[in-house]
Amino acid sequence: MIGRQVRHRTFGIGSIIGCEAGKITVDFSGTIRLFQFPESFERFLTTEDEALQSMVIEAIRENAAAKEKAEEARRLVKEAEEAAAKEAARSVSRIPFPVQERSHPAERQAHHDNVSVAFKCNYCDGGASATCIGFRGKCSDGLIRFNIEQAKHVWCSTGSVCKGYYDGRIGRAELDAYHEPGSIFAACYESSFFDTWSMSAGIYQTGENAGKPMHLNRIRKGSLAVMTTRKPTDKESNRFVFAVFMVNNAYSGDDQDEGSVTADPVWRIELAPGQAERILFWNYYFNARKPEKIVFGSGLHRYLTDIEAAQILRDIASVKGDDFSAAFFAHFCEVNGIDANNLAAPSGGLMRQAQGTQG
Repeated sequence: MIGRQVRHRTFGIGSIIGCEAGKITVDFSGTIRLFQFPESFERFLTTEDEALQSMVIEAIRENAAAKEKAEEARRLVKEAEEAAAKEAARSVSRIPFPVQERSHPAERQAHHDNVSVAFKCNYCDGGASATCIGFRGKCSDGLIRFNIEQAKHVWCSTGSVCKGYYDGRIGRAELDAYHEPGSIFAACYESSFFDTWSMSAGIYQTGENAGKPMHLNRIRKGSLAVMTTRKPTDKESNRFVFAVFMVNNAYSGDDQDEGSVTADPVWRIELAPGQAERILFWNYYFNARKPEKIVFGSGLHRYLTDIEAAQILRDIASVKGDDFSAAFFAHFCEVNGIDANNLAAPSGGLMRQAQGTQG
């Protein structure tokens, strides 16, 4: 395969200079690009080399058979997950949403060693609809322009395939094709979240650690991951929760890789438009050093106590009003040793501002 020629609709004619682990490296007159093999020949690449074309056809045929087998396995897993979720929901009666006194500092300290995590996500309107808030594909043209020109989000403005589209190097059809996780340009965390149900800690952008991966310390199986965002022109105080999941696998990270978490196959919730905006992140969270400040900062994640996480789940159960959300709240409390019937009301930054409290 090495040395054989291919054609790309944007980069022109190139030569294959590398081939390993389902990928090929192509040199387009000094421009080096990495492609998946053989998937790229179904979308971006063509060849007039008969031997290479035969290899491509055979590889595509094998891939199709493997995908069909994997799809059947995913279908069976999904059926099992749905059955488990229904059984969990049936086992828990509807849980009321009590209004109680604010959390006492001693209660926070009691759960100091039990930690959950909230992630800061750039708003993504990919796949947005009346029932879906987004985060299911690349952003609209208008939001891409906003993210690059006004918000100046680091990934959007530098290494993303969206920047290639913004600069005119690729078309919209090619941009949308890159949405598939694992394609030759890595999808951003946001556009593929509801495909992967996973999240990473991010990279330090400033300071002496700039460019180094962030870690996720003390996150464990059973922690809650809280996905937050805000609309492009909204204030930070309007940051809301659009999804939550119990952590199934947690990796703290090292010098090369970011910390990351993946979702339990059953215990996960996606909030619909109109629901998500009612769960304001800053109702629950506050910075212990500066409780009056409503500032997330440059980092992509913040640690929550499990009490704060439980408060979020309780309010989600109230907003959604379904048995599964109530079962999720009860299950999280049981796993983490929290008394669901005596859970205090939230005391986040917004609550403290409203009450003039800074401690």
